[in-house]
Amino acid sequence: MHRDPEPRPARRRGRPPGPTVDRDQRRTELLEGAERAIRRVGADASMDDIAAEAGITKPILYDHFGDKAGLASALADRVAEGIRLRLVDVFRCEADPRTLTHDGIASFLEFIETEPELYQFLVQGRLLSSGSSSVPPRRLVALLGTEIAGSLQRHLAATGGDTALAEPLSFAVIGSIAVASEWWVATRSTDAATLADILTALVWDGLGDVTAPGFGQNAQNPRSVK
Repeated sequence: MHRDPEPRPARRRGRPPGPTVDRDQRRTELLEGAERAIRRVGADASMDDIAAEAGITKPILYDHFGDKAGLASALADRVAEGIRLRLVDVFRCEADPRTLTHDGIASFLEFIETEPELYQFLVQGRLLSSGSSSVPPRRLVALLGTEIAGSLQRHLAATGGDTALAEPLSFAVIGSIAVASEWWVATRSTDAATLADILTALVWDGLGDVTAPGFGQNAQNPRSVK
């Protein structure tokens, strides 16, 4: 007796044949495509530009990142992690604190010099739609400030300083460096090495007394700090 073959399970609509791509892997590929689009088009790259570079449609971007702000946030996280790893390599070196400060600033400026469009895109928040408030335009600065605060807190704890100063000092430092870097990217009125020297003098020499043990107790009367 002849039997008809059993019908194959119906494939779900919209899903192409073949193995399913891991969502995290796909997310990474989309972020890489976004970086390529920004490098090619510039800091004004649109969602259409990014989707075209990745070879997908805009709805797929929205599916992975929620909205424009979500994509900008994910890019900031990715870039901040890259800069953090740069700084970790710098701080592994055995050198005096001032030299490490200089080398950390120089490493940050090196990133900006090699990725000016990506840096402007993230710092200026150009991907965000007008009126968007879900991700601050300076998310990259905020992430790096938090990272520096952790390192400074460990330094203050090891040297007997006031660890409560770590966070405000870190954001003051990264804020001054970020704003100076934006000016530098726009004007190029000096070279990276000179700017690193200037910022080191401001950050380390100008704030040296602030990190000294006992500053917290004398903060109401800074002139008493020798």
